Amino acid sequence: MEATVLSLQSRKMSTGFSQMALP
Repeated sequence: MEATVLSLQSRKMSTGFSQMALP
């Protein structure tokens, strides 16, 4: 269960970072 949450958070962070990196 925790692994799923971690994976979800990691994905959310990655998405947010990608959007922030965009000009």
